Amino acid sequence: MIEVSVIVPVRNGHDFIRRSVESALRQTLREIEVIVVDDASTDDTAQIVEEHAEKEPRLKIIRLDTNRGPSAARNAGIAAASGRWIALLDADDWYVPERLKLLTAAGDQAGADLVCDDLLLFDEASKSVLGPMFGLNGLPSRIDGECFVLGNLPNPKMPRRGYGFLKPIVRRSYIDLHDLRYNEDMRFAEDYAFYVNALLEGATWISVPSPNYVYSVREGSLTLAHRAADLLKLCSVDEAALVRAQGHPRFQNALRRHFITTQQRAAWVQFIDFFKERRITDLIRTATMSAPVLRYIAWQCLIQAVVRSSRRIGLQSIN
Repeated sequence: MIEVSVIVPVRNGHDFIRRSVESALRQTLREIEVIVVDDASTDDTAQIVEEHAEKEPRLKIIRLDTNRGPSAARNAGIAAASGRWIALLDADDWYVPERLKLLTAAGDQAGADLVCDDLLLFDEASKSVLGPMFGLNGLPSRIDGECFVLGNLPNPKMPRRGYGFLKPIVRRSYIDLHDLRYNEDMRFAEDYAFYVNALLEGATWISVPSPNYVYSVREGSLTLAHRAADLLKLCSVDEAALVRAQGHPRFQNALRRHFITTQQRAAWVQFIDFFKERRITDLIRTATMSAPVLRYIAWQCLIQAVVRSSRRIGLQSIN
């Protein structure tokens, strides 16, 4: 029996796909399969994996004809998987050898539907370990809907810490029972949407404290800048979840807070775009759509004014 199906979505992963795949195949838990979903790469990623698969029967590859995005790649992997557990592995990250054995044991003992661990941050530029994302006592032993959503609230002071980065393994029977799939219209925060849906169905989510998933930090990989369209799709996820979370006030309150912060960020991106395009009517309508949005935009404008003023003062002092 295959215990875990490791799904590795990838597009143009020549520089790192070997490391990722080999870390999965070197797991101390041997009853696994590794499914690489090549999302129409334009480099030799597929050839690299195919050559490896000729020597390793546990490795499979699915090649998508067109670039369909990470959600579609994940769904294709899930459809082809036969393991009791589904594990995701981003193509530029890798596993500690004991990871899957540790997580499946913890999940089976607790009867959990999802099991996650801490992440070990690795800086690609310096090739150095930065330390765990959460650290000792940083992750609760159990993650419910309120906890997960609040853990996804943006914090510019700590961009390298958030529950949205977690990579839990998920029990396959739970995925099938509730027909869980990734939203293929989303190319940002698709993991958040998937896990919110799982928690809305009553999933039991536990964590183990050790960092066994190595998260590769590359320049720009943790940017806080997103397109307005992506943020608005995330708002739609929260709006739908708010309806489904009726009867769970703490979950609803967390979703409402997340929705407001996402709406504020989307409005700010739109505000900047309309300002650049001199679309004054749209600019005003965006800024005044709600009191929280108006406060946020006013605050961001004040910050920008202070920054620009400081720069001018600095230039004058230099001259």
